[in-house]
Amino acid sequence: MRLTRIEVENFRQYQSLCFQFPKTTAWDLHIIVSDNGVGKTNLLNAITWCLYEDEPHLGDASKSLPRINLKTKNRALERGESTAGIAVRIYAEDGADTILFAREMTVRLDPYFEYRSELTVTANTTGGANDAKVLTGNDAAAYVEKYMPKKIRQYFCFDGEQLDSYFISDKSSKIKESIHAISQVDVVSRIKDRLGKVVMAKQNEAGKKAPNIRALTQELEKARQEADRISGTISELEKQLAISETVIKTNTERLSGQENLPDLEAKYQKLVQQRAALEGQREHCTEELFAFVREMKIALSLYGCARRTLDIISEKEAQNALPPNIDKQVLRQILGHADGCCLVCGQPLSSHARGHIEELLDKIQVSSETSNLLMSIRSELNRIVETAESYPGKKAEILGRYKDVCDALAECEQNLQAVDDERSKFDDKHQVILWHKERKAHEELLEANKNKKAVAVYQLEAAAARQKDIENKLSRALETAQACARLNQLIMFASRAESIAAEIEAEMMAEVRSKMESRTMEYFSRLIWKKGVYSCITLDDKYQLDLIHRDGYSCVGSCSAAERSLLALSFTLALHEVSGFNSLLFIDTPVSRVTGQNRANFAAVLQQVSRDKQLIMTFTPDEYSENINSVFAPAASSSVRLAMNEEQDITTIE
Repeated sequence: MRLTRIEVENFRQYQSLCFQFPKTTAWDLHIIVSDNGVGKTNLLNAITWCLYEDEPHLGDASKSLPRINLKTKNRALERGESTAGIAVRIYAEDGADTILFAREMTVRLDPYFEYRSELTVTANTTGGANDAKVLTGNDAAAYVEKYMPKKIRQYFCFDGEQLDSYFISDKSSKIKESIHAISQVDVVSRIKDRLGKVVMAKQNEAGKKAPNIRALTQELEKARQEADRISGTISELEKQLAISETVIKTNTERLSGQENLPDLEAKYQKLVQQRAALEGQREHCTEELFAFVREMKIALSLYGCARRTLDIISEKEAQNALPPNIDKQVLRQILGHADGCCLVCGQPLSSHARGHIEELLDKIQVSSETSNLLMSIRSELNRIVETAESYPGKKAEILGRYKDVCDALAECEQNLQAVDDERSKFDDKHQVILWHKERKAHEELLEANKNKKAVAVYQLEAAAARQKDIENKLSRALETAQACARLNQLIMFASRAESIAAEIEAEMMAEVRSKMESRTMEYFSRLIWKKGVYSCITLDDKYQLDLIHRDGYSCVGSCSAAERSLLALSFTLALHEVSGFNSLLFIDTPVSRVTGQNRANFAAVLQQVSRDKQLIMTFTPDEYSENINSVFAPAASSSVRLAMNEEQDITTIE
């Protein structure tokens, strides 16, 4: 199938535009050139919206402008109209047959609301104008699936800027499914599944005729369901394993020479924390030094007075000039007491006691209050003197701690700068860290899923053995049941046919895989300028693609973006060729990541491909460089340039 015309009405910046794709040369090659933002990608979106009611290349749909052309919307509101229409019509031909795919939608303008769109397919397979059949609903969708199945649309219409991600993302897990569909191996798979259902149906029928057979049939059904459940689990685990293996391999290659960044980053963060701690210690030392200066200022100022006062107290103590802690007034009261008894113990005072008290009164030269005061300040005077005399030692100690902290801080700053210099050598530190984290997460996930798969494989083997045992019992039961003889023959025939279908499926997939490897490598070798660097391309049993270096290393992840883009294009071209699926290729910005000789090779290969397949490609003026133009321009059946009107809201053809 090839496109002959695309009409776009009120779809985003396309108000009313018609693209013609006649085949006027030996090459079915069509070029569309426009600046960024003019509408290249939205033409691709218009095609996918018409066919599938979807815009996969829109980006964030929640933040996009309304689908309706804004000028049409505003003019309709000015005229007092409440609705407007969007339409995309794709005219195609398949040999002598003509096909029109048309999708229309009505939108309410204020407030904006999109009503459900409707796809209509008008197919004329007889050549008579009145014999065309009009299909809607599921019939129309089925007609689209016949030519461009939705689940493999990325192999017909794709964005060249995303080509380099085909083999390093979860898209790779869908490659096997896509190959099944596009190479039509899934037809054999459906036959195999259908035969399996026939076997089950006949076994159930036999079970109705013989109770023991019915019990075995029910038991067998449960065993099959359990095996299918485990197989599904294994299949899902294999998908996850393939994704993890791809991410690990890709990120390992990406991180070549950058493995130590996480260690540097951890060291840097540790030094930052250490610097903060040292700055806190320095601040504490500074506060301690200020407190020391304040304390010493007081102590040193009072040192002379305190020292002299202590000397006087010591001198008085030596002369016994300081009385014991006895009050003179109390002694006089004892001597003058009327009954001649001691006020403290209550005993009568002897003449000797009275003489001793009188002697004490004579010796005391100052009051006990003065003595007490001198004794109370003595400890504080000692503290002042000791503090002042400790000044040299404490000063050295505090300044030493301050210096140690400052030295440690200076060393930390130096180490921090050295580590930061190492970190600065990496172009995108954040991305490298993300690659490390992603790889580590997938390494852990890979190990966990391997263990889960090993358990599931063991369970499947046990389930298969149980299923085989039940099948043998059922076969023997059917042989002994006369009424089920014919059914047994049918079951054996269908089972054999199912096995043959499975063998054919495996052989077809092996053949497709082998041809895909060979043809993809042939295309890729013609596209890249580095000749002889890569030895082959491989597809494993899960159809994960890998590119092998001439030295035997896997290198699909470490290829440049340009090489991965060319690899994805080679894979797509090989898939179309090997499967025999005759459909167009629409590539938006096909050489956005390709430069130099690779561009020239790209143009030469696609020019040759366009002899047998319709190619529609969109370029920016910069992409449509001289080495591309010189190859494509003479071969192009059509070439247009898009531009915007003066108001910059409508796309037109120059």
